[in-house]
Amino acid sequence: MSTYRGLKSEADREDEPKNDAAAKYRRHGEWPHTMSAWKSSTVTWLRMARFVANSNRISSAHLSNYELTVAQFEALAHVRAHEPVTQGDLAAALTVSPGGASRMVDRLQQAGLITREQRWKTKFISLTPEGRSRLEGVYAAQIALQASLFEEALNADEQRTLNRLMKKLLSESDRRLNLGE
Repeated sequence: MSTYRGLKSEADREDEPKNDAAAKYRRHGEWPHTMSAWKSSTVTWLRMARFVANSNRISSAHLSNYELTVAQFEALAHVRAHEPVTQGDLAAALTVSPGGASRMVDRLQQAGLITREQRWKTKFISLTPEGRSRLEGVYAAQIALQASLFEEALNADEQRTLNRLMKKLLSESDRRLNLGE
């Protein structure tokens, strides 16, 4: 494939499906300039991504009051739910690389929030009393903060509908991941 920064040659583009909207835009160089030119599913995906980014920024500001990052909060919550947890399982649950998990665990251990115990070739992670206390101090407030984003914008029926639709989307994305797509 002849590409330069993601641009495909004419020969490469001949193999693309003709009904693929993104391929059409690439073939003709016509990227839509307004949201109304995108398919509804694309706009929904972009809005979901934006919502998650906004939610993470809101959480980041809130969690900074407890000297935690969003990733550290998620790690501590996962450890509490599954302790002792292996470092590999923690990495998989947080969808980070083993190296990224190791660096985060190092920082959490240095902060006195977790302990790491080596058993044979496996490292097991548990919360320290300080880690448990810090998580208990922030957990309810963090969950309430995230819930308020939905409760203040959506009525009960809309929340149920969104939950049902998100379950379907999650199921489809899980299916594709399991197929290796």
